Amino acid sequence: MSKFTKITFDKVLIGGCVLVILVIFPGIMLYWSSHPQAEQQVSQAEHSAVTAVDPAPAELPENAGAPPVSPGTRAANIVSTTVDGKPYTFDSQANHIKIVEFWATWCGPCNMSIPAIIDLDNSLRGSGVETVGVSMDTDTAAQVKPFAESMGMHYTVLVDPQKNPLAGEVYNASGLPSIYIIDGKGIIRWSFSGYWDGEEQYVRQVINEIQTGQPVDQS
Repeated sequence: MSKFTKITFDKVLIGGCVLVILVIFPGIMLYWSSHPQAEQQVSQAEHSAVTAVDPAPAELPENAGAPPVSPGTRAANIVSTTVDGKPYTFDSQANHIKIVEFWATWCGPCNMSIPAIIDLDNSLRGSGVETVGVSMDTDTAAQVKPFAESMGMHYTVLVDPQKNPLAGEVYNASGLPSIYIIDGKGIIRWSFSGYWDGEEQYVRQVINEIQTGQPVDQS
């Protein structure tokens, strides 16, 4: 190879390297700079799609145990008195889906459950759903009305130190709170004793299944 040829080859080689640096390398950098932004946009789109979907029903706690009453059992009529002194029976609200909670003023878990029941009542009122709180207070029965008012329990609250405990026995409400979902035909479709974070979401799902004619899963 002559000296002239070698110099020409070196110039071509150097020119090629300069071309790579000036043209191709900026293109690579441009891709790198735009690619994370594209990934971020996709991630944001996926997040929006996920958050737009209603959350899945809450899972029952693993230690939930058997329901107080087997699904499919006909609900016994409750005869009691409201905190306003008015007589009450289940028959007076026939064809309504009922959320029935046995509770007491001295029950700690009830104090955590009641706000969820209040939210359910506020959102479902007027949709053919009735909420009933059955107080199990006996010696503390006089505290039920002021307690209900302070908590904002604007649904039907029953207080009767003689009749309500008997109703609790019929409904096997040995643990408080005990919640029962009764359909418009008077059949207990779902029940649970105790309180867990997420019960409001689960109860709402059960009621939706009843309203849409779906089978209720009590598992």
